[in-house]
Amino acid sequence: MRKIIFIALAVIVVAVAAIFCVREFTVPRINFVADEVGIVASANTLRVSRLYAAEVDFDAYEQALDEIIDITEYTDEERFAAALASGRPEFYPVFGMHVLNDSDNELRVMCFVLEEMATGQKGKRFKIGEISLETMITGGDFTIDRLEIVPFVDTKAPFEITKINSAHQAALDISNAGTASLVLGGDWLERLRNGEECSFTLRFIYNIKSDTFLPRIVLDEQLLQVNGVISYNNVGKLEVDFAIEPYSSLEEAENAE
Repeated sequence: MRKIIFIALAVIVVAVAAIFCVREFTVPRINFVADEVGIVASANTLRVSRLYAAEVDFDAYEQALDEIIDITEYTDEERFAAALASGRPEFYPVFGMHVLNDSDNELRVMCFVLEEMATGQKGKRFKIGEISLETMITGGDFTIDRLEIVPFVDTKAPFEITKINSAHQAALDISNAGTASLVLGGDWLERLRNGEECSFTLRFIYNIKSDTFLPRIVLDEQLLQVNGVISYNNVGKLEVDFAIEPYSSLEEAENAE
């Protein structure tokens, strides 16, 4: 009887070890496929969901887009549905931005990063690794007053690493940030009401790691760049026009210059 129990325990141990090894060493290769962009104009909010997939058939993806456009100009939803069908969804990070005039009458650009599950995604095998946020004021006589980070609840101090901090440019590590905010100083309200516009750029630079016991980087120097223009509209309300740059890595951005 003891021998049977010992054999059964040994089989269980071997099975658990085998499952661990399969998960640890069979991480699939993934590629960026497409961005799903959602804008809530009334709330000055942008949400960019990035799809990374394995076994991507880019020829089939392009063919699907061609078939859609033969009928009518395809929508973002149709384009993203074609992207989902082109491979096996594996990773789906979400980047959010919100511009608001807060209770202290400050102009704030708030950012956050989430990890969600894409339609058809079977499990979670990847995660965001290190992530930096670069911010730049690119137009208008506006300045960066300060940076603010709200860390994740379980983050131990020190959690903020500021790389650059000047009147018109800042960069910081937001790997452990629940939210990060760029606060504009000076007489921003008067300037906007007088018809001036504030142009800014946000660059999220990050890597993607395997979500395993021994994490390793699978994609490095990934990039999401968002350009925005803040203004007051003809009814006296704050509004923001967002634009997403069409590249997903620093290499693509450098080659486009």
